[in-house]
Amino acid sequence: MIKNYPTERKIPNKMWYPEMIEFLKKEWSSELNWKSNILLAKQLSDILFKIVSENNIHAAKFQCNNCGSISNSDELSGSKITVSAMIYSLCRFGIINEQIQKELLKNWKKYKIENSIEN
Repeated sequence: MIKNYPTERKIPNKMWYPEMIEFLKKEWSSELNWKSNILLAKQLSDILFKIVSENNIHAAKFQCNNCGSISNSDELSGSKITVSAMIYSLCRFGIINEQIQKELLKNWKKYKIENSIEN
């Protein structure tokens, strides 16, 4: 279930919302193959996009030091959860330990190279 965040609440640097963490804990397993991990990262990206768009959450505004113009960062609207980010988050949220995280990252890097994946 997607929580409704107040529109006045701007959270520019938050990438992991409670709904996403809950989904990750429920869906991730050490038995997943890399194709399933890629799909899980895509599903997490879709959840993030839905939260950001439905709650009108905008990224921070930046002011140019030279000319003083102010512009929006579109980093949230185009954000994508990568498999690497997902692996780091598995450790961050206590789903795996650091040793398993290092092993997964090593194996993911090898898989990406072998399969010409840029993500």
